[in-house]
Amino acid sequence: MAAALLCLAERSVIEMEKGEFDQIIIKWNKGYFIVIPAGLKAILFVYLTDIRGIFFDFKRSSERFAKLI
Repeated sequence: MAAALLCLAERSVIEMEKGEFDQIIIKWNKGYFIVIPAGLKAILFVYLTDIRGIFFDFKRSSERFAKLI
């Protein structure tokens, strides 16, 4: 499911010519999903119940994760 979301988001950004895709943030009644590409072979998928006061550098984390693969 995360891969399908990522593909759709990347394609939408390309079609609209609005810059480069970075990440998807989905808010729902029980928390947040954050989906970030991590290189060509992986996706960083994060689930948070609360993001108030929490600041993550997801881009840096996804780059580190991509190097591990």
